[in-house]
Amino acid sequence: MITRVLATGTADVLIVDDDSPDGTGALADQMAQANPAINVVHRSEIRLRRGLPA
Repeated sequence: MITRVLATGTADVLIVDDDSPDGTGALADQMAQANPAINVVHRSEIRLRRGLPA
């Protein structure tokens, strides 16, 4: 699905990693390094910046 959205050339993708141990965050980071239209926010970063509860 991400590939299809990026293929339009008119969209950015935001992936929010829930900090689970399934490796999604690392995969999302790899995708973001390869494509500047992909942005990743990690739940642990949100908690540190905004103080949201776990």
